[in-house]
Amino acid sequence: MPSPFTVAEDPWIPVRIRTDLAADERAELLRVLPAAEEGHRCLVGLHTLFTTAHLIADLDLDHPPVESVLRRMLAAITARVTGLDTGTGDDWLDERDDVLTTGHFTSKAVDAYFDEHAPRFCLHGTPRPFLQDPRLAEECTGVAPPGRLAMNRASGNNPVWGNHTPETMPLTMADAAGWLLAWHGYGPAGMGAVRTHAGRSTKSCKAGPYRCLISYFPHDPNSLFTTLIVSVPAPAAWPTNPGDDHAPWETDTLPDPLHPSAPAGLISLLTGRTSHATFLTPQEGHRQITGCRVAWGTATDLPTAIDPYVVNREKGGPLRADRTRAVFRDLDALLLKHRPGSKIAVRRPTVFDSIADLPPHTLATLRAHTEATASDLYKALATAWHALNPRRKDDERAAFTTPAITRFYALAEPEF
Repeated sequence: MPSPFTVAEDPWIPVRIRTDLAADERAELLRVLPAAEEGHRCLVGLHTLFTTAHLIADLDLDHPPVESVLRRMLAAITARVTGLDTGTGDDWLDERDDVLTTGHFTSKAVDAYFDEHAPRFCLHGTPRPFLQDPRLAEECTGVAPPGRLAMNRASGNNPVWGNHTPETMPLTMADAAGWLLAWHGYGPAGMGAVRTHAGRSTKSCKAGPYRCLISYFPHDPNSLFTTLIVSVPAPAAWPTNPGDDHAPWETDTLPDPLHPSAPAGLISLLTGRTSHATFLTPQEGHRQITGCRVAWGTATDLPTAIDPYVVNREKGGPLRADRTRAVFRDLDALLLKHRPGSKIAVRRPTVFDSIADLPPHTLATLRAHTEATASDLYKALATAWHALNPRRKDDERAAFTTPAITRFYALAEPEF
């Protein structure tokens, strides 16, 4: 019998390896991920993602809803393994700077975290499988085919648009893990499996908390480690409701679908908010999913909470996504802490409030790369000018180099 699939240890998250590894980093990559190559895509589990985050350029997922929920989850685990889940004010900012200076996650802290919660990261074969509610085995009628879990497949009586995979085709464990995340945050409103819980029986589901929203995350395209650290919101953005601040895999308590709890802190805010409940049916003796139960996870609207990765309105909650509205129209809402609106004022995502407090070498990375490229261009142009004009004075070369550098910055500005 194969061992249970675990999202901590088994590969399922697509990442892209950096292209500028030093010699010692190449040796480390070869030791930890022998099949990985610089600049190429590979799959990792959560544990390896954190131990090698300094070798990884970025995530490389195919489905934005999966990536959006995963980035929130990674930010929560980052806070746990670095100690950034505690602290206040300047002390917290100083601690974040110290972590960034280290340049990598501490293996001891990462190992300890995933060892402590190892059984809860299993997708099946344990009493509390990852991001699932085992009560559905008794509370739901019937098992839906795998196509119900995979949002890019047609299921039931829905028409086939782009994906012709039969709804009964088993899902790999790696794919199932990703779609679990999507349902956790982006499950649609509508009909699910009939679930009977504490006398309430219905198949009506509410929309997931991130559905119809656009999430914005701080991002260093060349260092997943830096991205994860700066994605942790500062303490001012944490809720302070009563209760324990745990991720679903950190607690023995299953959520109460009749009385959903308000997030008590950073970790529950980033990982605990969901409107759906899911439970997977694995194929006996194989690492595949052959069925699933997807049902309502809350009978009422989720308690109000300010998500740190979305633009919020002064009245009316988060700014809703609109396919007719270009994203650049919200640029000022991302740059300004408060943007007065003609009708309703909006506020930038709270995760960006502490970006200005990052160390200069982290905050100015893109500008530094741009200026370094301009400097290389200038040297090349100056060398070419001298080769063509060996008898002319140095101060005369400005007529050749200055227009070129001006043109370079004009072309670089849109990319910047």
